[in-house]
Amino acid sequence: ARKLLWKYLTESPASPLQIAFVENENALCGNLYYTEDTASRGYNQLWFSSCPLETIEDVVPKLKDELKNIKRVGIDMEKMALVVKRWKRKYLIAMENSPSDQVLWPIIKHFLYAPREDADSEMDVLKAAIDLVSCMDTTIGQYNTT
Repeated sequence: ARKLLWKYLTESPASPLQIAFVENENALCGNLYYTEDTASRGYNQLWFSSCPLETIEDVVPKLKDELKNIKRVGIDMEKMALVVKRWKRKYLIAMENSPSDQVLWPIIKHFLYAPREDADSEMDVLKAAIDLVSCMDTTIGQYNTT
């Protein structure tokens, strides 16, 4: 869910953070994107590139203001549905082109970094990591948990 939220906020020129920082008359940077990874601890990073020196100090306060504004206004669920559909399509293409990467990488990461618990809970985590697409319904306001 967090990855989809970052995609909604940053992925296209119509994304809220792209509009606020890049796609306007007073742009503070040339591009922005997020990255994340999980090892023993996960992290999320938001990168701002091609920032003029005179605007670097304005980036963090503007980001805080924009995130507060997004929280106040809310998420456009129609745009979010498009983000989910796009992600699902890309994921299915990746599953077709390189299934071993899509299936094995979550298992390897789980084996290396996950805390050890009882076998049933570990299997539940692995099933959830592998079966990402079947639980998604891109109908606005719908999310299947079966």
